[in-house]
Amino acid sequence: MATTKLYADFKKVQAVHPLIHHITNTVTINDCANATLAIGGRPVMADSPEEAADMTALASSLVINIGTLNDQTIAAMKAAGESANKHHVPVIFDPVGVGATPYRKKTADDLLRAFHADIICGNMSEIKVLAGLKANARGVDSGDSMDDAPKLAAELAKQLKCV
Repeated sequence: MATTKLYADFKKVQAVHPLIHHITNTVTINDCANATLAIGGRPVMADSPEEAADMTALASSLVINIGTLNDQTIAAMKAAGESANKHHVPVIFDPVGVGATPYRKKTADDLLRAFHADIICGNMSEIKVLAGLKANARGVDSGDSMDDAPKLAAELAKQLKCV
């Protein structure tokens, strides 16, 4: 049953060819573009603050990944996230390495105050940091046990009103 639904969803993506706007880190740009193309989507990577909001208004979804931060991409992320909320475009937020430095944590907090993320995709350490808990990661790795993952994910989802 689940396989049938998944296949139907996959066929729908191939029929619609949704535009997926990614503001992602330089490590994953090519992978994100190719994965989006492989399932039938149309990727775009508009990370300039001058066009991020306009591109997001045209998109079917917005993916924001904080893996490589700079002032320009942060401004683009804020503009794109605000535009996504205004135009009812779903936002996927990936807080890569959020606990590694105070700058990353502040940036993630600022972004989550600037716009609503519909989905947060993170490893256990990243989720713990977003929830205000102590985490054991030193970078983008997860140094934390998954034992409390369902409970923690549910609590953070309720707090941030997201998945």
